[in-house]
Amino acid sequence: MRVPKVLYITYDGVLEPIAQSQALSYIKELRKRGLKFYLLSFEKRENLSDSDYLSAIERDLKEKGITWLRLRYHSSPKLLSTFFDVMAGVLFCFPVVWKNKIRIVHARSEVAAAIAFVISHIFRTKFIYDRRGIMAYDYTEGGMWPKNSVITKMIFTLVNTLDKRFLLFSDYTVVLTQKVAERLKGDFLKFKKKLKIKVIPCCVDLSRFKYIERDVTPLNELSISNKFILLYIGSFGTWNMLREMVDFFVELKKNKQNAHLLIITLSNHNFVENIIKEASLNIEDCTIIGKKFSDIPDYVALADAAVMFRTPVFSQIASCPTKFGEYLACGLPIVINSKIGDTQEIIQRNKIGVVVNDFSVSAYNRAVKELLLLIEGDGALRRRCRDIARQHFSLDYGVKSYLEVYQKVLNN
Repeated sequence: MRVPKVLYITYDGVLEPIAQSQALSYIKELRKRGLKFYLLSFEKRENLSDSDYLSAIERDLKEKGITWLRLRYHSSPKLLSTFFDVMAGVLFCFPVVWKNKIRIVHARSEVAAAIAFVISHIFRTKFIYDRRGIMAYDYTEGGMWPKNSVITKMIFTLVNTLDKRFLLFSDYTVVLTQKVAERLKGDFLKFKKKLKIKVIPCCVDLSRFKYIERDVTPLNELSISNKFILLYIGSFGTWNMLREMVDFFVELKKNKQNAHLLIITLSNHNFVENIIKEASLNIEDCTIIGKKFSDIPDYVALADAAVMFRTPVFSQIASCPTKFGEYLACGLPIVINSKIGDTQEIIQRNKIGVVVNDFSVSAYNRAVKELLLLIEGDGALRRRCRDIARQHFSLDYGVKSYLEVYQKVLNN
């Protein structure tokens, strides 16, 4: 029996944490299940300069039987650079698909799908569209494209048109949330075509993110032992609402005197400190540290709860924050705002956190009281958080779901 060969295209660099968590983790496990992968990524110049790290990733992928192909990622001039990357990707993929007799092209995100769409039409390969969001809305609502620009309106229309074509002509579509899946199914009724769609959220390696008893050693090193720790991990930019999370912590501090805010980020620490000062919060009540992806699990387990506020715009119905599953895997209840993918329903149905409906002091106060009541009155809370992570967000669940998609595509 021939081994099915897959060309997996990701516009995120393999040298970046998001691709390691949400692409490599799946590919490595699927390789064990008999699929042969040719992985094409677009790498940023600054990441390629770390030769030791680059060699380590190359060696790891080679040992696991994954062929890594890479092109340079270009960010300027805007728009033209993305078009250039797409064209370069198409031309690069021609000999790869031809020589290796690729049967499936799997595209992670819309830009990768533009490459896969062309390749699949020319070589008659199967096409899996792994749709990570709603690109046109992501870019306009996130401020990356100016809303009132004539050029933006043209590009918005073009990207939406291409997205519909990818959905129509893909052999299978993968999305992150039930909400966006139901919306797409409804939209495509007018095309009289049943959309082949699978919901696979951002999953977590449960062997790395564990529910364990708190290790006091890191706490002592950070001088925050005997504290009630509210945790945030991640960057601050397009969607993450730092000021609102700090304001929530201010209200938590009023109700829980030993509360301490632990922020783990590679973003500019001065920016974070300025927000804390603006909120009239004592800087001693916060700890800001930067840690690599490999070190993160050790610190998640230190916390009592996690907070995650994101801008509640339309495009967020397609969002499944990676940290959501990671927090739950470590047994942490989560405070999150409404209108973020499927998170509200998951939290409320399973009683594993608190949902904030607006960013007001009164809403924060209600959420604080609910959170403390939940933590102090429910001895099974942390175990339940872990169980929900295992049911809905485990890497094993994600791999089985992807394998099901591959099998259906190959057998069609």
